[in-house]
Amino acid sequence: LLGLSLIRRDADIDSIHLVWLKLKLVNLLVCIRLVDDNVTAIDDKLLHLMHQHALHHVDTIGRGHAVECLRDSRVLHTRLDQLVANLSGTVCGGYDIGELSRDGWFFSLLCALHNTGMSNNSDEAISGTAQLSLPPGWQLEPSFADFTLAPAPASAALAFTVRLPEDVEAARFRLLSSANVAGTRFDQTVREIAYPHIRTHRTYQTATTEIQIVDVAVADVQVGYIMGSGDTVPAALRRMGVNVSLLSDADLTSGDLSQFDTLIIGIRASQTREAFVANNARLLAFVEQGGTLIVQYQQPDFASKGLAPYPVSMDGNVRVVDENAAITLLAPDHPVFNFPNRIGVQDFDGWVQERNNYNFTDFDRENFTPLTEAHDEGEPASDGAMLHTRIGEGHYVYTSYSWFRQLPNGVPGAYRIFANLLSLPAAPEQMDNR
Repeated sequence: LLGLSLIRRDADIDSIHLVWLKLKLVNLLVCIRLVDDNVTAIDDKLLHLMHQHALHHVDTIGRGHAVECLRDSRVLHTRLDQLVANLSGTVCGGYDIGELSRDGWFFSLLCALHNTGMSNNSDEAISGTAQLSLPPGWQLEPSFADFTLAPAPASAALAFTVRLPEDVEAARFRLLSSANVAGTRFDQTVREIAYPHIRTHRTYQTATTEIQIVDVAVADVQVGYIMGSGDTVPAALRRMGVNVSLLSDADLTSGDLSQFDTLIIGIRASQTREAFVANNARLLAFVEQGGTLIVQYQQPDFASKGLAPYPVSMDGNVRVVDENAAITLLAPDHPVFNFPNRIGVQDFDGWVQERNNYNFTDFDRENFTPLTEAHDEGEPASDGAMLHTRIGEGHYVYTSYSWFRQLPNGVPGAYRIFANLLSLPAAPEQMDNR
């Protein structure tokens, strides 16, 4: 409707169709993004896809910090609107740890490797230099890199080592990418929309790589992940230094679960993993023997199948779609909000797209402890989005917060809260305000 409102009243039907096709094109690009966000393996092919579609990706750095690459940097050398060279870079292509030492809960990182991919789409060979602009106190080796590219479709890769200062603070930083060709500096990124039925469109913006430093601590736990419909949570946890193993159906049926401290159920596993449903009693026994089980959002069949340890109900999809909706901590002294990271409502700032979905609408309040309350404006209170209970010696958590969106987007508070969930096996029985 927004697109149609821009059409003159005397426009012919072909113009209307053209605008509609452009609007549909935007939806198509969004769908491509969502499909790519569901991949679970990080390999060279995936990294190539990430360069193409600018997927979110997080790496671990510095004394309990995590680094996020929100977007791969692309620098264009253009001539008469003809693409001549394309420079893309990301800190997510890999990292050179040097000496990685573990001290208590934290990790230290000496440097990160920024990989820069270049391709020439012109009919002529080009030469120039590529460089990065860093925040004050950061170091770059080498300070610049020369490149020469043969005519299209020639490509090359450059590598820069980025060294962070030891006292780097938890904040968001930007690395600016640029290329110098024949004395002219180019520092913009391009997104191209090209289909046979429309003219090619290109959008430009400053070529940057955004890095999010997160102050996060996590216990030394072994984690098993039962993938559901698909998400990138395991990769995000690995970038906090957590050892994560993906569990097969055979693992759920007869594998040794005692090797894990914490098991995590992926989103919608009750609909996509029959082995999870069939072996749910085995997972509850794992908790009773001292393990921690974290169940991410499931759909109403989870309640109707009786998969929770105590009675629950889920009447439709009760959710909080406002990502900025106010959060109330109902049990502020609970270990989930205190160990090893002290959590406050500020850790729910900067969330994306939504708070949670498929909350329990009712539950056994004698056994479950609701940890948070949030609701959209004008909607009734909802405290069924994060529940904790003890079963025997272990911990059971149902959490319908959208971790599968927040962790890939590098939301600092999401990392800190989820680290506390992972750390429940090591949490003291009694917490105090210290």
